[in-house]
Amino acid sequence: MIRLGVLYPGHLDLNGDAANSLVLAKELAWRGVPCEVVSVTLTDAIPKDLDFLLVGHGSKAAWSEINLIGSHRGAELVEVLNSGVPTLAVNSGFEVLHLGSDRHGQLLGHIQTSFVATERVSKFWVEPFEGFEVLGYVNSDNDLPVISRHGNVIGTKLHGPVLAKNPKLLSLILEMILDRSGSVLPGNLNKNVATAIDGYVSEIWKLESELASE
Repeated sequence: MIRLGVLYPGHLDLNGDAANSLVLAKELAWRGVPCEVVSVTLTDAIPKDLDFLLVGHGSKAAWSEINLIGSHRGAELVEVLNSGVPTLAVNSGFEVLHLGSDRHGQLLGHIQTSFVATERVSKFWVEPFEGFEVLGYVNSDNDLPVISRHGNVIGTKLHGPVLAKNPKLLSLILEMILDRSGSVLPGNLNKNVATAIDGYVSEIWKLESELASE
């Protein structure tokens, strides 16, 4: 059973980014791989047996409430990520993992919630990544890369949810999840399902890539 963790979805889902876990779950189900989505609330310990973790985007107020710095939850998060759990961190989630305090040890830098604002960028964006391109919407005032990978952690400023419109990125994360358990991504999607998805994704890319070029 593949366990897909979503960190604090009540706080870190400002642009619907928690739906990335649902995209992963649907793809696994279509391929016959049992899985479950595990919502980690503020009162929960962060499970150590996750196969994937999503750290979504939240407001500064939401991060203040989470208050990872100075709490045992920060140490738990570092422990889970340092164990090699494949992780997708979106915008402020990416920023929190990238910057800050060394209280709990280094991970993409450190964990912190003291955001440093730059000029806000709000536009559709196409970015090269690991031999392919990814598409999404940037609405950010930090100066991090649009998307980058640090070992088992992929950080991005792209909203969407990004996995719904980027099948190659989706496949990469699925491979990371299954490689860690010594498995391979089974089979192909049903032909009708695959054709429908390709059609939807093509239409999204046609529209949004044109907007990104403006």
